Amino acid sequence: AVIVRACLRMVANGGFHLKYTVIWRLVVVPGWTVFQRRKDNFYRNWTDYENEFGNLTGEFWLELSKFHCLTKEESNTLDLRVDLGDFEGNTAYANYSTFSASDGSTEYILTVEGYSGTAGDGLSSHHNGSRFST
Repeated sequence: AVIVRACLRMVANGGFHLKYTVIWRLVVVPGWTVFQRRKDNFYRNWTDYENEFGNLTGEFWLELSKFHCLTKEESNTLDLRVDLGDFEGNTAYANYSTFSASDGSTEYILTVEGYSGTAGDGLSSHHNGSRFST
């Protein structure tokens, strides 16, 4: 219900419409959109990252243009959560209170700030303001 109200409010305020499939993590954390899930490597070229790849029931990557569309509205502040786990069952997380990616003309520059969590700040300290790279 919260998600529906948020979506209706966004549309009423001149929001944008997206027509593509994303996965909602309703079981663990309601309202989170998963744009990447992986266990090992994603050694791919630029074209692969501009296009969605993988299997939505396993490992996958949501294409870069969709990544930008989800984060482009300045009035729609998004949080980023990174969940990490190893094969021994150890877990850690990183939350960021500000998260966006520019469009393809600027090679999807990452904005990520406001870290909290247990995984350490590997994004805002090293990648904030950086262009996407493979």
